[in-house]
Amino acid sequence: MDFKKVLLVMGAMLFAAQSNAKKIETVEYVPNELIVKFKEGSFQTMSVLSSMQAQPVKTFRASGAMLVRLPKVMDAKQVLQTMVMSSEIEYVELNQVYHLNAIPNDPDFDQLYGLNNEGKTGGSDDADIDAPEAWEVTKGSRDILVGVIDTGVDYTHPDLVDNIWTNPGETGVDADGNDKSTNGIDDDGNGYVDDFRGWDFFNNDNDPMDGHSHGTHVSGTIGAVGNNGIGVAGVNWEVSIVGLKIFSDSGRTTADAIVSAIEYGTTLGINLSNNSWGGGGFSQAIKAAISEANDAGIFFIAAAGNSRNNNDARAYYPANYELDNIITVAATDHNDRLANFSSYGSKTVEVAAPGVNIYSTIPGGRYGSMSGTSMATPHVTGLVALVMSKYPDVGMTAIRDRIVNTGDRVPALSNKVISGARINALNSLEDDTTPPNAPLNLAIDSSGIRSVGLSWDIAGDDGNAGRAASYQVRVSNRPMTDESFGEATVVSMNMEQKSENRMAGVISGLPLNYQGYVAVRAVDNIGNIGPVSESLPIRTQDVQILFENMGDNLDGFTADEPWGVMQMGENSVLTDSPDGRYSNGADTSLTSGAFNNVGGHFAIAFDHSHELENGYDYGNLEISLDGGEWKPMKRYTNNQDMVSVFYDLTDHVSGSQSFQVRFRLTSDNSSQREGWVIDNISILHSSESFR
Repeated sequence: MDFKKVLLVMGAMLFAAQSNAKKIETVEYVPNELIVKFKEGSFQTMSVLSSMQAQPVKTFRASGAMLVRLPKVMDAKQVLQTMVMSSEIEYVELNQVYHLNAIPNDPDFDQLYGLNNEGKTGGSDDADIDAPEAWEVTKGSRDILVGVIDTGVDYTHPDLVDNIWTNPGETGVDADGNDKSTNGIDDDGNGYVDDFRGWDFFNNDNDPMDGHSHGTHVSGTIGAVGNNGIGVAGVNWEVSIVGLKIFSDSGRTTADAIVSAIEYGTTLGINLSNNSWGGGGFSQAIKAAISEANDAGIFFIAAAGNSRNNNDARAYYPANYELDNIITVAATDHNDRLANFSSYGSKTVEVAAPGVNIYSTIPGGRYGSMSGTSMATPHVTGLVALVMSKYPDVGMTAIRDRIVNTGDRVPALSNKVISGARINALNSLEDDTTPPNAPLNLAIDSSGIRSVGLSWDIAGDDGNAGRAASYQVRVSNRPMTDESFGEATVVSMNMEQKSENRMAGVISGLPLNYQGYVAVRAVDNIGNIGPVSESLPIRTQDVQILFENMGDNLDGFTADEPWGVMQMGENSVLTDSPDGRYSNGADTSLTSGAFNNVGGHFAIAFDHSHELENGYDYGNLEISLDGGEWKPMKRYTNNQDMVSVFYDLTDHVSGSQSFQVRFRLTSDNSSQREGWVIDNISILHSSESFR
């Protein structure tokens, strides 16, 4: 659990405030369509739609939201501003446009180093997922249905045709002797007529043929038929690929098509889906559809993105939706280095997989190479399907643990993905039913304002033997047991081996003045979980909170234009540029009220990120004593992902009666950037030195 407040107003309702105009301006959307969710029990649905001249098109099952179409002369963005004010509406959002994540490359590259790397491409020997070794255990199963939510699939490709799913409810003959696949009847009653090989949700027909190549390329990595004497082999030699086409042949889609495809897959009962796309804004309707798939036990494997973005700091959707069924994937090259285009996130991206110059199937019976997290993602999708074929009765959590905990740890992925690893198929298939022992001798080593340091004896992998792969650390307001540990709060903690037999780390991000209990349990390399350690009471340093602003409003500040509130993912923040890039020649401040100096120790803490022209534009943290001149404390320029900072003000305020702080943006007259984002601001007081 992130202790930061969670914003309850979600989706495009966020666009309604003028301070959030930036989001409307920067997102691509269908000009005359909206997705609207009316409140439960509303009797004014048609009245509200009629007043906006909006016609209902479809209702999404997972969220209950409705796709509505406006007259072509009306712009959805403008109508949204009015509709969001209705007391009958829970949320309304734009029908956003999404794009593929592929980076097309050399079409003549012909070696599958991602599956079996022998250095033939100039890379490092064994920088691969150990597929040949895994195939000694299982080669997959056509009982596993993989939805490829993409540009479609060339279902006639000779290396894919035997692994293409066909709908048993729409094949064979009907009672009148007609071919169910062409009889114009919805034989299986799922709302789609003659969907015998999937569906095209962009063009709304029953032909998911790939006119682009991206979806076919992805499909080949997941499940090109193995050992058939032609072309390539996928991670699975046998699997059932379900073509769920959401993109046009130019690589464009909408939230409507995405939601419809995800819901179709859930109705169909697929086991997992591959999602090598993203980049639009937050969508409540899409999240609801993925959440429904989660409830049905369907994995959603998602690409991390190709913009070198830190997804921890800047959310990338759908990868960043906080749902248990999502596994997000970064890309590596043939030397096990993070690909130079790959996005990453030590808190939001689970694993990495080969994604540079990946050779696979393309339409027309051909083969070629592409690069991107799009190409890394199907390696993980294929591995999940492979594990499911070996362990069909294992639950989602255990499979997820196998994928995340059994990869090959490589230095380039440390602090870049949660696991620090590139996937390993053989390890993920290991037979092991013995859990680790409980971590012993848990001790509290230190405490700070929002942190607590811990250490414990290293646990085994199989009981006391070996070494555990990872640890889970949680806090609660009461002592934890094996039964209650799963309900406790997950905390952020950087761990390292303190000595030959001890692990240590610091829990960060705890609330101010926190009191509770901490406990630890070990996890082995395939996800077996050991018993919980003893629970120890913990508390952070006692401080007095003189002032707090969580980014929801400007309370407590005097704000120059254009300082305001902006949405960042699902949270609100303060920024100097709520409507877009800051202006040239800017000199604008966010100024606190005055705080009395009553003696003791003072500090300021806040989270911030910035994108400023390096060496020319600055974010300035300044302080004024007794209403006097402003003096600089810290100066920021260039780019910085979201970080938490803490500054002791005690020496700065010594000898004064009162003090104020301000955040001040200054820019020159050349380039413009996204500006300074600030959140979770606190002014603290303590009778003793801060730790």
